[in-house]
Amino acid sequence: TSHACWVTIYSDNASRAADNSRGETEDPAPDAGVIAEVITSSGQLKVAIAPGVIGYNLESTPTTTIPVKVRNKNSSAAAITVALEILQLEA
Repeated sequence: TSHACWVTIYSDNASRAADNSRGETEDPAPDAGVIAEVITSSGQLKVAIAPGVIGYNLESTPTTTIPVKVRNKNSSAAAITVALEILQLEA
């Protein structure tokens, strides 16, 4: 990430919308559609997720779009960039 933030990756847009009001100290429900999430700080902007996570798109018509929520944790407004390293296993 380019700045301190809370990043959550979802299986579909409906899961992202349903999870929007969850606080950062609350765990998501087991069926919330959360694939992975990280919270970065100004001292640690890069996080290695290990072991690796297998994600998927559960839209009724699957797309290559990844539903993501990004919340700024910086003390001031910032344009945040998030980079994901992805290995596509199927077409």
